[in-house]
Amino acid sequence: MKVNLNLNFFQSLKNFKFSQQELWFMLKAFIALILWLILNYFPKIDELIMLSIRSQTLFLMDIFGNADFVATKIYKTEIDARFFLVCKGTLVKVAEGCAGKSLLFLYASFIFIFPNKNLKRKFLFLLIGLLILHEYNVLRIVALSYVLKFNPDWYNFLHIYFFQTIIYVLIFLLIRKFIKTHENTSEQTNLRS
Repeated sequence: MKVNLNLNFFQSLKNFKFSQQELWFMLKAFIALILWLILNYFPKIDELIMLSIRSQTLFLMDIFGNADFVATKIYKTEIDARFFLVCKGTLVKVAEGCAGKSLLFLYASFIFIFPNKNLKRKFLFLLIGLLILHEYNVLRIVALSYVLKFNPDWYNFLHIYFFQTIIYVLIFLLIRKFIKTHENTSEQTNLRS
């Protein structure tokens, strides 16, 4: 079997030069990837996020007047950290993917990688953004629990399409706000110079 490679593509890369900013960006992206691989190895992070989601979810359900939801089981294994919300015929499994760790890391990585020298602003956007995304996730689980209890026909649509679309739009808006704030700060710095 003969493999036909188009070497023109690779030859065109030979003349391509990266700027110092591009190299620095790629290095930070590589560091973020390594950090993700390391953090993904530790199930304790998932467990902490799940415990936070569990306590906040039950707290909100108590506030909304539906105290008959109870987190009955918490599983903690290296593969899956989850809890069940149960209410007379309703079972909601909150699995590892529902914790949103990968989306939290995606947002944090972008803030880390973006070429902004103002560390105070980066830290502020990182903290506020992670908090907003985490709390959105808690509200999403509360809403899905009520949907599953009162109108289960809507559950799959809301879980798979609606809430996932909203989280990506939310991440986009947070990142856009961070970039706009960076651009406004850069313009003000240029005007002072």
